Amino acid sequence: NHVVTIHIKNGGPYRLRANHSDLEALLVPCGYVYSPSKGILVNFHEVARTTDNSITMTNGAVLPISRRKSKDLHSAYTKFRFHKMRSEVEI
Repeated sequence: NHVVTIHIKNGGPYRLRANHSDLEALLVPCGYVYSPSKGILVNFHEVARTTDNSITMTNGAVLPISRRKSKDLHSAYTKFRFHKMRSEVEI
């Protein structure tokens, strides 16, 4: 059906007709969106904590991390946090 559900911090969920891979290709280059497992995109700004196999979001949702993507996700999240902290110090 190509229906994507978007959970937004102050609203939603919203459902829209879209192809997940097209949405992923559009958002991942932003640097703060990552796909930890098939069919899920995560906004790093809303991550509360990570473990080896899951991500806990600020709203309490726990999302799985595929074993295949675990190392890349943690690397991307560390890079995101570093850039975020660096920009906060420069201000």
